[in-house]
Amino acid sequence: MTWQPMARQWPQQKIKWLAGLDTLKEHAAQQQRLTNLRLAKLESTAHELPVTSVADDLLSKANQSLTQHFEQAPACLVLTPFQPGIGQGQGKHRFLSANNLLDQLGNHLLDAQATRHEDHYALAIMILAASPAELATSLATFNTLLPLLELQRCERRARLLATLENEKWHKPVAAPLPQWGTVALAQTPVVREAHQALRSQLRLMETSVAAQPPLHALQHLAERKVAHQQATEQRLAAAQGNPANTGEVRNVQVRRVGPGNLQELRRQLLEGDKPGHEWIMCAGAILVGDQQALACVSELVGL
Repeated sequence: MTWQPMARQWPQQKIKWLAGLDTLKEHAAQQQRLTNLRLAKLESTAHELPVTSVADDLLSKANQSLTQHFEQAPACLVLTPFQPGIGQGQGKHRFLSANNLLDQLGNHLLDAQATRHEDHYALAIMILAASPAELATSLATFNTLLPLLELQRCERRARLLATLENEKWHKPVAAPLPQWGTVALAQTPVVREAHQALRSQLRLMETSVAAQPPLHALQHLAERKVAHQQATEQRLAAAQGNPANTGEVRNVQVRRVGPGNLQELRRQLLEGDKPGHEWIMCAGAILVGDQQALACVSELVGL
């Protein structure tokens, strides 16, 4: 045996079984032609079922209510210890105490894009923690309920800092080299593209060969609609009864103030008891809008 240069070629022997699919292709084409003829006959005898005016009115009201309740987004501002000018410290040692966070929320409330002479409401959210690990855990709980982009970034960074803090005490152990492994043939570009093309072709042939009469297809479509409706109802029921979406979260404090202009909202927000400085890794958000815009978020956080 001698060494020889690599010659790139298509694996003909490995897929020579494709030659036996010519008969299947002809059968699939014939089934498609018969299906087109049956559909043409069905179209000549089918009649369109009118939608009643009552159903039209109900659908219109449902879509309008959905738009009013879920598409009215209030203005939102998020503060985290990793934002420049917000947190204290440098590098990976960043801090933002709960008391300072509340003051920052009150100060930035005056910058909200709102009409100053109109009455508004404000919803303040404070995530309290004493370490990056605790902050990441609290943010993970909150982000499953109300994901905000800046809070998601803060969660990832806090989790990385917690992992870095934990792993610096672990002594790395190198594995013995070299090691045996497997060849990821499916990740080879040529093999991957060929596999996808062949799989699509086989799926197309399967649907053509298994073509059903139009009435059977319509019956199957109706059954799929019923199954889809039941699945959506189950998803809604599961979301409403999910234990992860219920219960108190001690490390997340919420408060709603208003009505009033921005100065009045700030005064109400800073009144009363404040969290102590023992919470040194905190993040928060403040939402400003009218009562209708804050209704959904208020219910989500238990107000």
